[in-house]
Amino acid sequence: MKLKSFIGLPFTTTMSSPDSAPTTTKKTTPMPSKYLSSNPSSDSDISDISSSSVTSSSSSSSSLDSRVTTSYLSLDDDKTIPPLRLLSTPLPSLTPPSSPSYSVTALAFSSASSILFSATAANTLSLYNTTTSSLIEELNFSKSAGAVKSITFIGPKLVVAHQDGKIRVWKPNRATGSFHHDPIATLPTVSDRIRHFAFPGNYVQMRRHGRRRLWIEHQDAVSCLAVNESLGLIYSVSWDKRMKIWSVNDLRCLESVNAHSDAVNAVVVSRSGVVFTGSADKTIRVWQRKKERNRYRHALVATMKKHRSGVNALALGENDEVLFSGSGDRSIVVWERTSGRDYMEPTGVLRGHDGAVLCLIYGGDLLFSGASDRTVRIWRRGSEGRFECLCVLEGHRRPVKALAARWEGEGDGVVSVVGGGLDGEIRVWRVNVLNDNVDYKCD
Repeated sequence: MKLKSFIGLPFTTTMSSPDSAPTTTKKTTPMPSKYLSSNPSSDSDISDISSSSVTSSSSSSSSLDSRVTTSYLSLDDDKTIPPLRLLSTPLPSLTPPSSPSYSVTALAFSSASSILFSATAANTLSLYNTTTSSLIEELNFSKSAGAVKSITFIGPKLVVAHQDGKIRVWKPNRATGSFHHDPIATLPTVSDRIRHFAFPGNYVQMRRHGRRRLWIEHQDAVSCLAVNESLGLIYSVSWDKRMKIWSVNDLRCLESVNAHSDAVNAVVVSRSGVVFTGSADKTIRVWQRKKERNRYRHALVATMKKHRSGVNALALGENDEVLFSGSGDRSIVVWERTSGRDYMEPTGVLRGHDGAVLCLIYGGDLLFSGASDRTVRIWRRGSEGRFECLCVLEGHRRPVKALAARWEGEGDGVVSVVGGGLDGEIRVWRVNVLNDNVDYKCD
């Protein structure tokens, strides 16, 4: 796997687009959350569900060099959106010791530093210092574990989901003076298995092979993870159609929910504990935690339907009042909470990707989307309440499977956007949401 960085900070030179021109905007200061972890033929258009109006923008053709395509029409139409600038200077490629290029399957920034966690289909997880673009550590998993499908954190602890249906937890160990992780648990834990194995009622029939397994085990790949630390809960979803809830404190499996009629691809949880799951059955389901007979259970409260293909990615934004869902139908549906209701309704559709939307992240007031058309798009809500495509980041030669982003300062509008592709490359763009009269810069 190669890490190709396009961060401009360590260098004094930047390359400017000959077509760039100063743009006058109203002063707006974004208030981003600092770290984000983590899918039509027209290049960018936003169509409101209740309206036929469409805003379009053009983009340049794909190439091996990373670049940005600006949605000038969207920006000219809405002067309240600050322009973006891409500062880019090529850095040397980094290749981990395990070497050949494999698909990047997951990306995430740690919550405490600028360390990027990158997982590949080669059963490895690499840690990079994005400031120096250097490899810090490489975690190797057994072949039976399969690819890492999702990465999240519980404080300093690293939690990863695997193709083999298991979840592995690692703890940082800095006693040696270098950055290092030690494995501390595999979910379900041995003690949890012992607690359940003796009772026949704790076994369920596998949909494949006809074997029986404990209900605390996932029967297929764990596709996504989410954590609500205030409630002390970990949520995992799987291609076995189920969602499981785990305790942060003792890592026990507390509950197993038959969530969908097909593989579950995505899960997000709000700060209040409302859970959203997206599935290949084209639906998004909403779950709420309720107390029943001195025990908490997650009950289905709504099923949201709008996509014409499977739901691949979910992201919550704007104080958990807005949900974004990306699908194989090439669209991103915007769901918003309406007054007096506990669930969300579709209020708009973001179109522009020429392939399936595979990953979404939201932070500050920006939505980032990656897709099988090999591009990353950046979206923002305009003055009329609709989302506009601000720019298109290009450079990947194969679909963009994973995204991560890190804000580099409080309120300065600079964000590092990281895309991981099936081409085995990690590309980093440094994007500046500017409030002054400056132009776009790209290579």
